[in-house]
Amino acid sequence: ILIFPFAIAGMWKFRERLKHSPLLPVTMIAVIMYVLWFFSGTSQRVRHLLPLYPLFLICAGVAAVRWSGAMGTLRPLIATVVVTLMVQLAAHSLFSINFAKYIFTDETRQDFLSRNVREYAPVEYINAQLKPDDRLLIYYTRQLNYLFNINVLYVHPYMQTIINLLPSNRDKALFLRQLKKQKISHILVGEDGIGDSDSKNGPATSVRTLIDQECIEIQKEFETHTIASRTLPSWNHFEGKLYLLRITDDVCPD
Repeated sequence: ILIFPFAIAGMWKFRERLKHSPLLPVTMIAVIMYVLWFFSGTSQRVRHLLPLYPLFLICAGVAAVRWSGAMGTLRPLIATVVVTLMVQLAAHSLFSINFAKYIFTDETRQDFLSRNVREYAPVEYINAQLKPDDRLLIYYTRQLNYLFNINVLYVHPYMQTIINLLPSNRDKALFLRQLKKQKISHILVGEDGIGDSDSKNGPATSVRTLIDQECIEIQKEFETHTIASRTLPSWNHFEGKLYLLRITDDVCPD
């Protein structure tokens, strides 16, 4: 952002050279990729642009240096670089406090994870209580995937079909058959995942119906917290609940 005015000034001053510049294809690659990303309807996350930043900085850097050379001084550009480094190092130092607390104090690994991983509460219980032949189904809580020591199946409503979690699906019999086909013994869901009679979420309604029919039972309820910022945790702290559900094969046979 700070180098951009210098880059614009450089491109304008040497605009007659642009069409012959070897950096023109690089610029066009970055621009076309950005336009496709912006208008394609994909998730608009800034991290998706990381491959484009180096291309942009090469082009902007060259233009800014050319302008500074034409003006006979590099001081404004050097000041821009220094300010950028200072801001980035300050932010990195603030970000590192969270991890320094773990390294330089007697905080346990469990306490660190509980403080930094949202909805961490069920992990220790599940790892201790579920057996090796159990299989846990989770969705929306993908941050826990790598913390479980048991067999886990992570599914997404719109990115897989082996278990139909589309909001429009209200076929509880199909839902149960799919769970059994995947050998699911337990499900980890939030408060919105166990539904009610007025729920517009089909799978949640199916779960509630199966709970009422005692095909699924609530094995454990967990108080959880959601973290929006690990660097500034005092700014946000949202309480919630997760439920560990168990499929009762003896009540709902195949």
